[in-house]
Amino acid sequence: MHSFIKKTEDVTVEPSNLWTISGNPTFEDIENARLTGIEIGMQERERIIQNQHQKFLETAKNYSEAMFSTLQKALKIKPLGMRMRVVGFSSFETLFILNPDDFYSTGIEDVYKLLNAERKGITTISWSFVLMPAGSSLNESAMASDGFT
Repeated sequence: MHSFIKKTEDVTVEPSNLWTISGNPTFEDIENARLTGIEIGMQERERIIQNQHQKFLETAKNYSEAMFSTLQKALKIKPLGMRMRVVGFSSFETLFILNPDDFYSTGIEDVYKLLNAERKGITTISWSFVLMPAGSSLNESAMASDGFT
């Protein structure tokens, strides 16, 4: 099949002269070109969405790791682990698993204050956190957090 659309080089970009039609295209040629354009546009859109989500995911991961480190250094809390999950396209939640002695201490208020203050400074993603004391196993469907199950 002969391509009937050719890009005009070295011209001022205006919608009326960006593409020129040469030859004698049939309805099938025009329809194939339209469908190809739609497919290319959808693939490009999907790529852009995936790249943006990956950037959001990296931001959330970096932020969670920074908070994990801050808890260790600034507040002398020793988190035992951390787990992050995707809630939505740009929404993330991080679970910080703390030593039970730290979780039930009076210093836990400082942890909440720090994490809430830092969370308010995030503008590119929606990020929330959950604190939980360490247990013998982690069951996502029945996590104990803040004294509630």
